[in-house]
Amino acid sequence: MHIVYLNNQQYIAQSVHATTIVSLLCVYILLRHTLKSLRNKSFSWRGLLGRAILSVYATLVAAFTLTFYKWPSFATYLAVIKGYGGFGQYSFVHLSLFNADNVALSWYQLTGNFMLLLPLGFIAPFLFPKWRGLLRIVPRIFLTTLTIEIIQGTSTFFYLSNRIFDMNDLAVNTAGGVVGYVIYLITIFVMKKDKNFVPNHVEKGNLNEHNLYIKS
Repeated sequence: MHIVYLNNQQYIAQSVHATTIVSLLCVYILLRHTLKSLRNKSFSWRGLLGRAILSVYATLVAAFTLTFYKWPSFATYLAVIKGYGGFGQYSFVHLSLFNADNVALSWYQLTGNFMLLLPLGFIAPFLFPKWRGLLRIVPRIFLTTLTIEIIQGTSTFFYLSNRIFDMNDLAVNTAGGVVGYVIYLITIFVMKKDKNFVPNHVEKGNLNEHNLYIKS
């Protein structure tokens, strides 16, 4: 719930998470991929499980980052805009990197932002070949957090949330995703060294990283 006092008037908005939309979108993508893989006879339970895990993760990210206001009516929303004197009248962007003058920085906040995209850097390369390689994954992680920040800043500009476009989040989210990718590389290295991970049909000495990825 969000309460605003403008010109001696009280306006109340309900908080709405984007989890429903994101989860429905993920279900659609999962069904579409499953049907396509069945037609192509390339279906894999491991691939389906991997994408299901990624879908759950995406829904959780939406729950933590995308919260919007639902005003009681359009007339109320117009009254709020008028009360503020137009759009963008309170802070919706913070461009100072690691400057706590306008945004309170804490270890809790930094840790949360760092952990937010770490799972993405770890999970995505197992599923998508285009995410493998540092020069490939860094831009994709950056674009992911940039999209989240743009949505947050834009929605606050229009008084539809109280999140901001924060440069600190961009930097820390991206760093977390890169660390997740490093953990992925370490995992692949360990799996190569551990004979228990070698499939029966792969002869010793012929193991390569492609044998270890989840089948699409």
